[in-house]
Amino acid sequence: MWAMGVLTYLLLCGRLPFQGTDDAEMIENIKKVDYSFEADGQQYCIWNNVVTQQAQDFVNNLLNPDTNERMSAVQALAHNWID
Repeated sequence: MWAMGVLTYLLLCGRLPFQGTDDAEMIENIKKVDYSFEADGQQYCIWNNVVTQQAQDFVNNLLNPDTNERMSAVQALAHNWID
């Protein structure tokens, strides 16, 4: 489900959710679950103008670091963005 969140983020805005200047920084950001829906000056990131709050909620629920709280496949299919 985590990978589905990463791929959904990528498909929605054209970049990976976890950025870094090198592999070590990117891995650290993954461990900290450090991602954002804020436009970062890059024209292809469209979170604020096009991607709905429902889509952002879908991604947030898939990228939840707590595996007990992370959305299951059944829950993802029933999410209001998908449904």
